[in-house]
Amino acid sequence: MLNIVTDTRVFAGSVTGRRSWPVVPAERIPGVRLVCALSHVELALAELKDDPQRPVLRMKRVFEASHSPYIGFNRAQAAVIEGAVLVSRLHMLTAAKVDTEMSYLQIAIDKTATPEEREAWGWLTDAVARHRAAAHEQPQDRKQKESP
Repeated sequence: MLNIVTDTRVFAGSVTGRRSWPVVPAERIPGVRLVCALSHVELALAELKDDPQRPVLRMKRVFEASHSPYIGFNRAQAAVIEGAVLVSRLHMLTAAKVDTEMSYLQIAIDKTATPEEREAWGWLTDAVARHRAAAHEQPQDRKQKESP
């Protein structure tokens, strides 16, 4: 299933552990699509090229439907998507890089975000804070939290 969405909470939720969204049954394949999808494409696996590092999946289109027009992303939506990419790479980026990028993206959020985009942005900034707090924990602190 390929869902085309502009609700940036879906992007931010995907990298922050919020993955429960309203869904409806698919038309032709077993499964569901997101209610908020502007359009969706139902897919089936056509070919699999197995590779230990980078497998390739080729999909075929089974069904496609449009539910609402796509008019593009506004500045705040684009900022949330960029922020989601940063959060997905926190383990690879320096804190300075993340801070610089998030500060720049914050400008678009401050100027143009809707309440939904502000909510998504909050999830991302919380994820950055949690990542940093976890990085500063001592190993014995982590063991105590993991113990029953």
